[in-house]
Amino acid sequence: MSINLKICLLIVEILFFIGIVHNIRNKCLLLKYSLLWLAGICFMIIVTIFPGILACIASIVGIELVSNLVFLLGWLILLILTFVLTIIVSDLKRKEILLIQEIGILKKEIEDERNNK
Repeated sequence: MSINLKICLLIVEILFFIGIVHNIRNKCLLLKYSLLWLAGICFMIIVTIFPGILACIASIVGIELVSNLVFLLGWLILLILTFVLTIIVSDLKRKEILLIQEIGILKKEIEDERNNK
């Protein structure tokens, strides 16, 4: 990997890291949802600085080309992100149902109080 490519990758990764931290500070992004992104960026920075790590991992796993390992890691990260987002959406749907039920109960109580007066 050429030094120019390393510098460009590091700049992009650091800007992305700063963007995530900025969104956390402005409360646009919750910390618990951004931890996976922060971990991914830190891994990318380490791999950019020390590209031999991927070659070592590829040889341990038995993958011949480092590019295949990069593709596999990208696919696994996307799979994990999709799973985490599915859990978040499912939790929000459950909370939405509970909220709708509570609002319905409160409206019923208000109507009952008005009818009793």
